[in-house]
Amino acid sequence: MTAENTIYSEELAKDKYLLELIFNNYYEQERRFQTLESKISSMMFYWVCLLQKDAIKI
Repeated sequence: MTAENTIYSEELAKDKYLLELIFNNYYEQERRFQTLESKISSMMFYWVCLLQKDAIKI
């Protein structure tokens, strides 16, 4: 391999590594968002049930 090819291969390896970090971070954030979203949905459902329960009592 020529020196130019070696440098090109090293740059590709660095780019691949950086992309993997970016995608891993993205998927971690997406997982956290899904968890948060499900918690919010559960809380909203809980409050709706409470409000309906209170409305039935009245």
